[in-house]
Amino acid sequence: MAKDVNYTVANGKITFSVSQTYRAPMKKVWDAATKAKHLEKHFVTKVRGDFAEKLEPVFWTFQGHGEFPLYPVAFAKHNYFEFYWPLYGSKNKLSHVTFEFSEKKKGLVTLKITETGWTSSLLSYAFENCSGWTEFLMTLKAHVLLKKDLRTKK
Repeated sequence: MAKDVNYTVANGKITFSVSQTYRAPMKKVWDAATKAKHLEKHFVTKVRGDFAEKLEPVFWTFQGHGEFPLYPVAFAKHNYFEFYWPLYGSKNKLSHVTFEFSEKKKGLVTLKITETGWTSSLLSYAFENCSGWTEFLMTLKAHVLLKKDLRTKK
């Protein structure tokens, strides 16, 4: 992915959300979703940076797909974080992603991921990203609950 691309925020009206509930402490789920040392154990090949209050860019590398910048715009520890990242299928647009954490009772945490900005012309890419975020939720669960890496390739 080119690092000198000038991005603009996508304004498509299509949004999707996926969620999963974990029988685990909030800190464990939160850390597995926000910290490089955990993300590399269950989802991405390499991570530069952690999601934190400073809202500094984070970079995720997926084997065979390259490095992608994530631009954090909001952060509330153990509640949510939001970022913009390249809209899959577009050369210079960013979609908006929100991770929302809730704990209805102690030790029962739900993570909801929402991505916005999609247009009907990019609908097939939206479905692929929806599938990717669903995979994220599953690999996170295996990592948090079983310390397993479900990826078939690293």
